[in-house]
Amino acid sequence: MGPWLPPQFVCVVVPPLQGGLRKLRDVLAAASEAQMRRDVAWAKLAALADAPSGEMDVELAQEVFKEAWEAGVDEQKLEAVVEIVEREAEVQARRDDALGALNRELNFDATDIDITGARIALVHAKGSGVSAEQLALAQKLIESAVAAQKKREQESEALMDDIIAEEIDLEELMGDIAAG
Repeated sequence: MGPWLPPQFVCVVVPPLQGGLRKLRDVLAAASEAQMRRDVAWAKLAALADAPSGEMDVELAQEVFKEAWEAGVDEQKLEAVVEIVEREAEVQARRDDALGALNRELNFDATDIDITGARIALVHAKGSGVSAEQLALAQKLIESAVAAQKKREQESEALMDDIIAEEIDLEELMGDIAAG
């Protein structure tokens, strides 16, 4: 063992590389490029994961996830993002299902819409994150259906009143004919 040196004077001896400094520069450049790819891939993935609930582009997130995986982004970071993307996919699937159910309820003539079923589907759609614009449109359709069905009922009642009045008139006429 040689003479004792304080830690600030100790240096590490690296064995010479074949190819010298040029090879070292190439290795460092490749490592730097790989780190840059990881950083860019992670930044893209993190930006997608930060999207508000219901607004993430899940398909794009899956593509960027693949890029990040191939670039060598840390697995723990990727696992956290996978959970976020999976939750987001579930949220969007529930929203799409609720919107589909609402559309199925409203896909009739205004006089044939099941008002109760449409209102239930509207509440479910609202709770599932369907956009306010789509909810407002559905609400207007439901209100139109209520008005159309009410009008149809009033017309039906008026027709029934007319029929009853005609039957009474017919009975009186038959009575007058028989008496007369």
